[in-house]
Amino acid sequence: ADCEASVLCGEVLRAATLAGRVDARACEAALGAFAPRGARGAGRGLARYVHRAFVRDETLGADAGELAAGLALLCSGTKSAKLAVAWEVVDGGAGGDRRDGALTRRGLWRYLRSFLVALLALASLPDDVDDPGDAPVDVHDDADDAAVHLAATIFDDAGCDDLIAFDDFADWYTDGGFKLASLSPDYEAAIEADAQGEPLTEEQEATIEAYREMTEFFAPESEAVEAEFELHEQGWFAVGGASFGEAFFKQPIGFFAMFGLFDPLAAMLLGMVAFRLGLLQGRWGWRPVLALTGVAFAIGIPVNLRETLMIQEGGYTAQAIFNSLATYDIGRVSLAFGWLGVFLLLCKSPLLGLLKASVGAVGRMALTNYLAHSLMAAIFFIALGWYGELARDELYLVVAAMWAVNIVLSMAWLSVFAMGPVEWLWRAGTYGTWPRLMKERAPKAPDMPAPAM
Repeated sequence: ADCEASVLCGEVLRAATLAGRVDARACEAALGAFAPRGARGAGRGLARYVHRAFVRDETLGADAGELAAGLALLCSGTKSAKLAVAWEVVDGGAGGDRRDGALTRRGLWRYLRSFLVALLALASLPDDVDDPGDAPVDVHDDADDAAVHLAATIFDDAGCDDLIAFDDFADWYTDGGFKLASLSPDYEAAIEADAQGEPLTEEQEATIEAYREMTEFFAPESEAVEAEFELHEQGWFAVGGASFGEAFFKQPIGFFAMFGLFDPLAAMLLGMVAFRLGLLQGRWGWRPVLALTGVAFAIGIPVNLRETLMIQEGGYTAQAIFNSLATYDIGRVSLAFGWLGVFLLLCKSPLLGLLKASVGAVGRMALTNYLAHSLMAAIFFIALGWYGELARDELYLVVAAMWAVNIVLSMAWLSVFAMGPVEWLWRAGTYGTWPRLMKERAPKAPDMPAPAM
């Protein structure tokens, strides 16, 4: 566009709603003034095409900050001036970092993604299309993956921890760092070869297929998300059948083998080791247990916190999740032993008798409560229609409510019965006889005759 970046960004931002969103009509009106007089029709079509490239949810429209920043790179003026204008937009716009000139990792990721979406969309526009507004465009996955990878590279190269200033980014850029932008190396090489019309090797085809398969699994398209919502509105049987098929036939085979077979087997082996060492039976003294708890939490909490920040700052994309998996097992195994230590110390403590009794009751009915979780979740999310309605932090309230139900029902049941209902059925099937379900009552002491006077 033959205009300054600040002018174009201003028009786009003024067309935004209070939520920082721009619909197709507002985008077309904002950009229409910059199209040459004899090409207004083509300009409107191109505006609709570019706008659609930035839309991730049709009901929300495009993010005004990212749209403006992406278009800034296409304006006239020096490259440094355009980068600076886009930086201010991402930092100060709706949903921006507002860090007085510095961006967080997520902010830098949005900044880079805005450029990549604009460039990839224009690069993929077919030459023979009459109206650009009707041309298909889908660049989100490639832009997301490249932006996450590049943002991590820039923070590492610039030596920044949580925030990066524009001067640091500019120094990295002028030193040639922008040439390092890439997707996953093998995937990028295969995509580039395919784009140039070169015949792909079997390995390159497998790389593209595996990468996209895993990306779709962790970051499904909006159509897949909508289909999931519609499925959960059809009732329990539909969800159950689809979940069975998903688990056994649609998961990537490597993912299923890792988390459906080897992962549970490894957890069982760890439990067997802990049992052989006497840890699970409570044979360790409180000092060794306290030491185990401290070491386990000292390892697990920082590792899990780092993974969480990586995923959050990466925008919850597939690439961000992949990057966090490098230390996944270290963090979760450490935290598991840390919490095991907490419960063992609780058992050894003379305090909190009611809490120990309630947790013990839930443990004695572990299988029943495990299945009860699924039942309660099915009733709440499917039957009552709360699926997809709660934010992540609100789900903790659901978890707390389930715990409370588990505790109350477990203590009430075990006050009358000797074991949980599912445990009773399990024992009957294992031993071939019906065990006693009712709790044995202590025999009543006989009445003593009154002493003779």
